[in-house]
Amino acid sequence: MANYVFDPTSLEENHVLTSFIKRQLPVSNSLAMQIAPLHATIDRKVKVNVQEVSPASKGQFKSITSNTPITSGGATLSTHYMELVDLSEKEVLGVDDLIKLYSADRRAALHSAYGILDVGKRLANRNQTLTEWMAWEAFKDELVVSYPEDDTELSVDFDLDNTDALMSASHKPDISSSDPWDVASADIIGQVRTWIDLLGTDSGMDGKILMMNKTTWRYVQANTALKAFLTEANFPIKWVSTGVGAALFWDLDLNTPAASGTGRIIIDDSFWQDTDKSRTRFIPDGYILMTTEWQVNGGPIAMMFDGPVVQVQGNDLVVANNPGLSADIYINAEQMAKNIRVSTARLPWIQREHFLYAQVY
Repeated sequence: MANYVFDPTSLEENHVLTSFIKRQLPVSNSLAMQIAPLHATIDRKVKVNVQEVSPASKGQFKSITSNTPITSGGATLSTHYMELVDLSEKEVLGVDDLIKLYSADRRAALHSAYGILDVGKRLANRNQTLTEWMAWEAFKDELVVSYPEDDTELSVDFDLDNTDALMSASHKPDISSSDPWDVASADIIGQVRTWIDLLGTDSGMDGKILMMNKTTWRYVQANTALKAFLTEANFPIKWVSTGVGAALFWDLDLNTPAASGTGRIIIDDSFWQDTDKSRTRFIPDGYILMTTEWQVNGGPIAMMFDGPVVQVQGNDLVVANNPGLSADIYINAEQMAKNIRVSTARLPWIQREHFLYAQVY
């Protein structure tokens, strides 16, 4: 059996470079990607069918000789067209690295190849972070896509604030001035109950998952009404983000045993870090995200469309045959240099009826 010998210069072939980067890129299991998993599509422009189904119904019966009844009501179907957005970034490769890549000294060639792969992995990690950021901005209904080349911006509006009045109320409530959670006497129980019911009314599924960062969670822990309830009804327990404490929080409304797992609280402090080392949390202080279960009626309540990207091949531009991340090395004649670029074509989509994003202080 022949041994495979890696040729460093093969990195200049798009499929080889892409394959190496994908193999070394860890699969993201972030909260955003759990809520909105990648969904491969071969089109650059996607047609999205949104079906809102209310499960609060029952089947029909018939006699043995009659026709089978047709299901009626309980669903609304609408169609949307969305253009995928290119998440693409490049770095200029140094002339010295390119010279070494073709060096007769194999050690020098390999050193150059590993350096180029490191650049590709860094670009791929930045692309992955940008994908997560886009998902979070969609959950908040604040996604804005900028086009610096012509100084324009595109706002992607999922209408959580209900300007079309097709939901029962806005899914972007703001109680920061009326009943803020950073005050110990805030009616947190009442607010959460209201939002559980709001999601239930508009989606057919009660709100089940409450997400916030640890700073906001500490205000919840200090709330006097919650502490009084837990002390009086359930004896003193330790507040935690999962398990008994979290279950009891939901049981205030659902009246089910704590072990039933009817709802859960997720504390998420994930962030993206800028070049100046500053950190920005995906869920800011003073905000909460509430959703139904993430899988409803056999499908996700959100997804990240992942389509084919445009590549440079020779002197032409072609659309990749397969969706997903792509990496290439190409000549920039005007720069008289070669660039390494990592690209994806993505766009998040959400069923707005299953999301609620609130400012709580």
